[in-house]
Amino acid sequence: MKKRIFAAVFVTSLAVLIFGMLCVLLISEVIVSSDIREKLDYFTSDLAAGQNQSGEVPFILNKKFGLFRVTLIHPDGTVYYDSFSKADELKNHLDREEVQEALQSGAGFSERYSDSLDKRIIYRSLKLESGDILRCAVTSETVLKQISTLAYVMFGIVVFLVIISAVLSRVLTEKIVRPVNQIDLNHPLESEVYDELSPLIGKICEQQRQIVKQIEDIRQQSQEFMLITESMTEGLVILNPNVEIVSINRSAREFLNVNQDCIGKSLLTVDRSSFVRDLFSKESIQRSSRNTIERDGRYYLIFFNRIVVDELFKGYALLLVDITPNRLAEKQRQEFTANVSHELKTPLQSIIGSAELLERNIVKTVDIPSFAKMIREKSLRLLSLINDIIFLSRLDEGRRGGETSFSSRALSSDVVQMLEDRATSRNIRFEKNIEDIELFAVYQYLYALIYNLCDNAIKYNQDGGRVDLEIADKGDMLSIKVSDNGIGIPEDSQSRVFERFFRVDKSHSVITEGTGLGLSIVKRIVMFYEGELKLTSKEGQGSEFTVLLPFKNLENRPESTQMILSPKT
Repeated sequence: MKKRIFAAVFVTSLAVLIFGMLCVLLISEVIVSSDIREKLDYFTSDLAAGQNQSGEVPFILNKKFGLFRVTLIHPDGTVYYDSFSKADELKNHLDREEVQEALQSGAGFSERYSDSLDKRIIYRSLKLESGDILRCAVTSETVLKQISTLAYVMFGIVVFLVIISAVLSRVLTEKIVRPVNQIDLNHPLESEVYDELSPLIGKICEQQRQIVKQIEDIRQQSQEFMLITESMTEGLVILNPNVEIVSINRSAREFLNVNQDCIGKSLLTVDRSSFVRDLFSKESIQRSSRNTIERDGRYYLIFFNRIVVDELFKGYALLLVDITPNRLAEKQRQEFTANVSHELKTPLQSIIGSAELLERNIVKTVDIPSFAKMIREKSLRLLSLINDIIFLSRLDEGRRGGETSFSSRALSSDVVQMLEDRATSRNIRFEKNIEDIELFAVYQYLYALIYNLCDNAIKYNQDGGRVDLEIADKGDMLSIKVSDNGIGIPEDSQSRVFERFFRVDKSHSVITEGTGLGLSIVKRIVMFYEGELKLTSKEGQGSEFTVLLPFKNLENRPESTQMILSPKT
């Protein structure tokens, strides 16, 4: 604070001094210039009066002009007399500003700076009764020019002013700061300070009271937080940047099998299980993660997040959620799907049988074709639903199927060929960018994955749209990307499109056929291969599905071009 006050006083005083000097110089310049012009004007007028009475040059020859220069000029600009130079050696002066003004209005005035003389020249001209022009001039130096000749003196004055300003500023700073430094912060009201500082002292006292109150509120909030976290069924662990436990509730202690003494210790030493080591691996410690683990026969959903406040890293938060009931319910739903598929086969056979009876003319002849066609189409759709449910059930059960060797280009060609008629009917074109990759995997699974993504892109596309299919080798991952420029998916529905039988509520009057299981099959195949599935979509602009499937035996890839997809075990 002393430095700031000193700088403020010093700079202010110095600035005032310099500003005062500049003002004096400018005022002096104005006064001197005004005086010179006044003298020049008086001299010119007096000389013109005498010349008008005499009308001859000898009148001027008898005059002493001193510092003034006198010139007589004919109306055509020819100089026939000059007090400083020979008239016949001077150029025509018709183009001079002061001469032009005198010819037009009877009087002229101008100022010019002479580079050769390094001085300012002031001209005053009057038109005589004879029609000639009388011009008088005087040279002068500006005040600033005169001061430049006294540079050393001025420099000394400035240095002296700087020293005086510095000394005075330091003395004033010490005097101003001394009472502030003597304030007793523990008992500020007992300190002797300026009257102007009394409001500050009052605010300090008020701040002290507020700080005490805030500390008490924080202590109370901390107790409430402990009560809330202790009653949570979810486990919560708060860690500092050094992975040391700051807070841990009852559920988390039971999960980690520790007591309250673990606070202040590193979580890596408290629990040496693989899931904790994975959380703080080099690949995971810089990002948030969500994983599911099995421990002691129960399933837990692990949320791991970095704590950042005002862009400053404060630590980590670990949330443990017991999802065992959800897992059991999911297993029951899987069993239900398998049972439903078997139950649906009986009505399917009945529908097909009815269609056959219709084909044997049991109903009116006129209604037979349309009626039979309707039943057969519904039957085939029902059969497609059954096949999808059976396929999902097979994936849920983790069946490996039969792995075969095939190329990515052959696979994509089979899918596009199957969907080509449907795309052509709506003038939708396929754009393929397929790397030739030799794969060893379950052909049916990858075919179903790509088929459902492309089929979905066609269903929810615009007439005349585009579907892009890309298959590429991303090092340790097989990348499958399907994008379209169709109607897109609303943001609030994007997290649910992979649910079984879920359909987006369309307001676009687009009627699509399907079982509602296509994207569920895609998601289940990705889960089967422990891959990643990403969706990017904007309503009205289209959607992009990206699937990343991991390869295994990567260490053998330099000797073999065949890439083996690693299924879930």
